[in-house]
Amino acid sequence: MKRALERDAKCEAVVIPVIVRDVKWDKAHFAKLQALPKDALAVTKWPDKDSARNVSEGIEKRVEELRTTRFLKTV
Repeated sequence: MKRALERDAKCEAVVIPVIVRDVKWDKAHFAKLQALPKDALAVTKWPDKDSARNVSEGIEKRVEELRTTRFLKTV
């Protein structure tokens, strides 16, 4: 995790925390990063734990943002 966070800070990688269990994560090393699901409701608290649409849509959105940003930097 330490190396992943270092790479994220250098824009060499992207770390997207996914809140799976209901834990106090706001003071974790990765607390400054935008976590998913967007409402910070742990997946284990979802009525339908198999519905990962919120998480997958958040990842897709971030990937598209990165594609746009990196494309614009190279043009």
